[in-house]
Amino acid sequence: MDARPLRVIHIMGLPASGKSTISDVLGDILGAPVLSSEDIRVALYDINPRSSDTDFTPEQLAIVYRAIEFCLDLQLSYSHGFYIVEGVFRSHKQRKLVTNTVAKHGARLDTFHIRCDEETALERLEKRQQTDSTAPAGKNTYKKIREDFAELSSDDVTEINTTHDDIDESINKIIRNIFNNSELL
Repeated sequence: MDARPLRVIHIMGLPASGKSTISDVLGDILGAPVLSSEDIRVALYDINPRSSDTDFTPEQLAIVYRAIEFCLDLQLSYSHGFYIVEGVFRSHKQRKLVTNTVAKHGARLDTFHIRCDEETALERLEKRQQTDSTAPAGKNTYKKIREDFAELSSDDVTEINTTHDDIDESINKIIRNIFNNSELL
């Protein structure tokens, strides 16, 4: 059995902020599985990102975030170590699903809000449309989600701005934060 304590790294932010890229690289570095809202959406719904720029319905979002809660609860019940949970998490209710599940298991939670300026996000969305990305957000969806994104209400959230940082710099900031605030050192 792994002797490492339970540790959840919660990555949230608007579309095209860099959260999926950061989560994947961080997962590789820490040997941690990544539980991604995007992966769950792809598994549950037929997504063709080039055919539309529409947001998911409230019902679809509720199902996706309940699936995240269920999967995280299952992971934390049966093993130890690091886990990464990644997604937009636009509402307080969606965020609470993670914090409550982590608290239920007595795990440590590190939360990061990944962000970039709007111009950078829109450029990334444009590039994404030229690739095989399964992410459905386009410019209109981005703007809607930005308007709906609930203010962050906790001092326990660390802001990571990816507008000018390269991926290595953002990852290093997150790792320094995790291990500077950790009894794992």
